[in-house]
Amino acid sequence: MLRVLLACLFLALPAAAQQVLYEPLPPAGSAYLRIINATPDALQVRPSVTGAATIGTENAQRISPYVVQENVADRAVAVQLQAGALRAELSLRLEVGSFNTLIVTAEGNALQARPFRDETQFNQVRARLAFYNAMGGCAQASLVLDPAGQAVFENVPLAEGRMRSVNPVTAAVRATCGTQRSQSFQLQGMEAGGVYSVWIMAPRGGAPITFMTRDTTTPWRR
Repeated sequence: MLRVLLACLFLALPAAAQQVLYEPLPPAGSAYLRIINATPDALQVRPSVTGAATIGTENAQRISPYVVQENVADRAVAVQLQAGALRAELSLRLEVGSFNTLIVTAEGNALQARPFRDETQFNQVRARLAFYNAMGGCAQASLVLDPAGQAVFENVPLAEGRMRSVNPVTAAVRATCGTQRSQSFQLQGMEAGGVYSVWIMAPRGGAPITFMTRDTTTPWRR
């Protein structure tokens, strides 16, 4: 039964069906950026490069939409971040045409911000599912079927993600980091052509939390 479920979930991505995510396309020379708040506090972002000055602390609120960053070939994207008393400043070099996820964690007395370049291909007749390790101090995280423990995504490094094309089925899963495990939850509500992300993080320490969001993009407006 497990083999049948995995076969249904994870099918190879046909080259003929590959295409760039999201429309409308941004202006030439642009890229997309989203910011993930994996800290215990609301995250202040200046300038508001993701369209919002504050990224919240409830599950879905922690994930900003992708927002167009113009002229990245000629400039770095400067970002100032603050969560509680912790601050960080960084200058991001983004590749033209890329989609990027910036994962922000609070580790000790420092705010860490790590960029990751996302894959940008998906299958229009299946869903695309990604799993991101946003758990500060977690060197490698996995997503497994529950209760069997069979790996869906395995050994994902901190501040990185792994993606694959899946049939939009329902399955019980949990995220793990070493001996730490999140509560079980249902992968459900996926639709063909949809793009989804599962996150593991521990914003307040203790047991990790995990949840799924549907990726969104703020349409570009001149």
